[in-house]
Amino acid sequence: MVLRLSEATVLCPKGQEVISWLKKYKYAADKRIEVIENSSIRLGMVIYTGRNAYFLSVNEESNFLCCSVTCRRKRPGESWHRGNDIGDGDITKEALVQILGAIVFYEALVVVKNAPGDEPEVYEGTV
Repeated sequence: MVLRLSEATVLCPKGQEVISWLKKYKYAADKRIEVIENSSIRLGMVIYTGRNAYFLSVNEESNFLCCSVTCRRKRPGESWHRGNDIGDGDITKEALVQILGAIVFYEALVVVKNAPGDEPEVYEGTV
């Protein structure tokens, strides 16, 4: 059963604190976070993108915040989902910011250089 953050009462005090930090970001919404573990000492959450699932874990006992990523699709010929550790540290705003920054650049695409003589398009307007 899928449990959105909006449907859960977070039991872990440090988890509640991390949630309050996350909610300060633009576009943060309870419906964008899945709760996969919820106890008095641990909160496990998943944030999905088009390509990846980011597992964010708060451990009250060890004061530890960590994040890992798993690709949502298998590569042709592989029987597993690729993954990586994104970041970890004590449960602090700074650790959360480092994790969120790592997620942004993990998702970012490589800028391709133009072929010689091929002028790039210049966009004049707001994005």
